[in-house]
Amino acid sequence: MYLACKTYWADNGGEKNCTVDIAKQTTYSYIQSTDVSISGSGTETTFAAKGHHAKGPKTFVINYLGKISEIERNN
Repeated sequence: MYLACKTYWADNGGEKNCTVDIAKQTTYSYIQSTDVSISGSGTETTFAAKGHHAKGPKTFVINYLGKISEIERNN
């Protein structure tokens, strides 16, 4: 999703809000994996997203710099 949003911002300006629905558009090519839940949005300087696999114990978060962190998932 992050890379799809980077392309969206390059096309539309970094001040525009990128969402999961925008990233999934054909132009930006994000394809969500089966059993993976993703949420997040933001501009190029405020973007944050998180995702987790339904069978996994971890949640992964990514910030506007592209830094990925792993956190314990709250059930």
